[in-house]
Amino acid sequence: MVNRDTPHFGSRLRQLRQAAGLTQEELAELSGVSVKAISALERGHRQRPYPNTVRALAGALGVSDAVRAELASMAKSTVVGTFQPVLPAAPTEIIGRERELDDIAGLLRSGRARLVTLTGAGGVGKSRLALEVAGNLADDFEGKVAFVPLAPLSDPALVLPTLAQVLGVSEAVEASARELLLERLRGKPWLLVLDNFEHMLKASSDVAGLLGECPRLKVLATSRAPLRIRAEHEYPVRPLSVPEMSQIPTLDEVAQAGSAQLFLERARSASPAFDLTQANFVAVAAICRRLDGLPLALELVAARMRYLSPTELLERLDHVLPLLTDGSRDLPQRQQTMQAAIGWSYDLLRPRERTLFRRLSIFAGGWTLEAAEAVTAWDEVSREDVLSLLASLVEQSLAVAEVDQTGSTRYRMLEPVRQFAAERVEPDEAIQLSDQHLAWYLTLARRGAQELRGPNQQQWLDRLELEHDNLRTSLGWAQHEHGRNQAGLQLATALWRFWETRGYLTEARRWLAHALSMNEDAPAALRAEGLNAAGNLARDQGDHSQAVQFYTASLALCREIGDMYGTARALNNLGNTMQDEARYREATVSYGEALAMFRNLDQEWDIANAMNNLGIALGFCGEYDQATRLLEEAIAFRERLGDTSYLARSLDALGVVIQKQGNLDRAASLHEKSLALRRQLGDSRGTAISLNNLGQVARYRGDYSTASLLLEESLLLRRLVGDKLGVVATLRSQADLARHRGNQARALSLYQESLAQRQQIGVSEGLVDTLFGVAAVVAAGGDASRAARLLGASDAMREALGQTVPAVDRADYDSVGELVRNSLSADAFSRSLAEGRAMTTQEAIADALEGAGSSH
Repeated sequence: MVNRDTPHFGSRLRQLRQAAGLTQEELAELSGVSVKAISALERGHRQRPYPNTVRALAGALGVSDAVRAELASMAKSTVVGTFQPVLPAAPTEIIGRERELDDIAGLLRSGRARLVTLTGAGGVGKSRLALEVAGNLADDFEGKVAFVPLAPLSDPALVLPTLAQVLGVSEAVEASARELLLERLRGKPWLLVLDNFEHMLKASSDVAGLLGECPRLKVLATSRAPLRIRAEHEYPVRPLSVPEMSQIPTLDEVAQAGSAQLFLERARSASPAFDLTQANFVAVAAICRRLDGLPLALELVAARMRYLSPTELLERLDHVLPLLTDGSRDLPQRQQTMQAAIGWSYDLLRPRERTLFRRLSIFAGGWTLEAAEAVTAWDEVSREDVLSLLASLVEQSLAVAEVDQTGSTRYRMLEPVRQFAAERVEPDEAIQLSDQHLAWYLTLARRGAQELRGPNQQQWLDRLELEHDNLRTSLGWAQHEHGRNQAGLQLATALWRFWETRGYLTEARRWLAHALSMNEDAPAALRAEGLNAAGNLARDQGDHSQAVQFYTASLALCREIGDMYGTARALNNLGNTMQDEARYREATVSYGEALAMFRNLDQEWDIANAMNNLGIALGFCGEYDQATRLLEEAIAFRERLGDTSYLARSLDALGVVIQKQGNLDRAASLHEKSLALRRQLGDSRGTAISLNNLGQVARYRGDYSTASLLLEESLLLRRLVGDKLGVVATLRSQADLARHRGNQARALSLYQESLAQRQQIGVSEGLVDTLFGVAAVVAAGGDASRAARLLGASDAMREALGQTVPAVDRADYDSVGELVRNSLSADAFSRSLAEGRAMTTQEAIADALEGAGSSH
């Protein structure tokens, strides 16, 4: 286990280099590692040194074996996930909050508070203050600071999955989201900023649980109400200081007030020539007092400085300020003030600006101009009007325009402003607005579903991620409003591949399950497509039996309506479940049927997919020439289609077939190409597959240290993404490695853990090799009779599956068999072998699991 208190790899590398009296340039020359790479490692900018890099640096430094092992362990500890500690860029300089910044930082540094909640009215500046504190404390937490915006969420159940996503943890299963977060957070200093928690208070117990399990974790939350958990230290955020008006202040006194400083700064943004003068400072002081020092209100008002003087502004404020005292009595005073400030800005809008303003509140998490034109334009607001009206709203600080990393402009409303606007949407308007929002995002999702099978998949993964909150909003409307249920099923079905790739598996299955339950009478083609998507997600999470049920139901519907494409798709996916069960010959039949149908339909992407799957199954059956031909053809298809994700799958699949034949150099090259593509896409599940395969190649080559590093990373990733079958496979790979290194006790423990988990998910893929592995360990331990039984069971299963021993494993297989035969008489060997061949699968597994757990 990695010591979590050990300094990171780069720090240790710098210590060793300096102790050796080497510059970075000299170490680069000795090791063959670039100066740039060494510099990035030492500064902590590169978190994932490759195993060969670690070996090269250790060799150049001439360190001992113990230090080599230490470096390898530290490098291994840096590959747990993909978190990049990036805080949102501060939109403006923070003003008038020096005391609060010191207070909050002091609380978090002192250990007096594990959870600090910044409470206060909407618009008081809680989020901006939290962001500044987090930036100032980044070094205290070794860069492990994460900002988690909760405002777009509508369900407290999404808090932990959202937190996991921000931390670079792809969600696995509903029960495991918390466990995966604990894996990330335990043992190291972390600061999590949970922004806009007030509507997620039911998730407070989840936060309390994380704090209880992670002693070095600290949380900075912003909320209009406290979380009410024991670890909490509430810090009320007050409005900015206002000028004292018991007597006429001086200009200098006004200038010292935080509210006046903020007003002045934002007024200059609207009108660069604006300044605080003898002629206007009293009016500015009065404005700050009237607005109670609320930052958002001050910003909204200061934007008017482009066409009004402070005195004119003050005169107009008089007409709406009665709202400050005449608002709802059950609202806090400052919230009434915010309503007044936004209401005043709203009242200044022209009629069509007001219409667009309230309609834009439908968007959660922001929108594009194109989306605004499609969703909000009807009646008095035409599509041609939207841009100019939106520009006016941005100018008046009722909407925010931001340029993203692609150079495109995206718009959003501050959450209090959006809520204000939403309250003014009329009932009939709300229905049309939600319907048009649903129509737009359904179209977007359908296009995304197609693009994710082509060369633009990275771009579309990012785009769907950006629109995820809007997609959730549309799903909620569709699935809870009569007459929109079919659209909800269409939307959920279109999103399954995005959800799968980005790790939203639990949420995805929940949306699809609800959509299917609400659409039992939907057209058969639509329901079949939804069932297929649900089957894919169930299989991703290791829910094998439910995946089979979904695929079977989809197949029946497609055959009933004569849908050849849907039939072929279901047959292909049922072939995948057969392969999971090690029914390789049956899988080849199912894949073959699917392939023939796809050829008739001239569906190139699906032809390549079925070829790939058929090639994998034939490889398991030992038909290497045919498997190689199919996989190479699938690769050619995918290169032509520009499908990077599935190209990586085919490269890996071919690498496995080549590896089985003993050509380790070519196998390694194929797996390395696949790994590079998968890392580029951010495909955690695929990366784990490639790492496992490279680890096996390294083990066959006798490079046990490299194999160990590769397999450790593979296992970590597979656990993070919830790939249950993958975890089973990598445990077996680690067991094979331990056995060949001579650590028989660890090998047996890993084999048995793999078997136990295999039983839980109900799959048999890889079972033959696992039973052989246990037989080899038992033989090495001297129990030849039991080893012979397990060899007999393994051989019988292999023959029943139509498999042969791969060339790469032949020497190992013969060696174990010879050891067992030489340890028994001919009669005893034959008798034990026959007993094993007569065993059922469950009897063989029980024999292999004998004594499991006794060493723990």
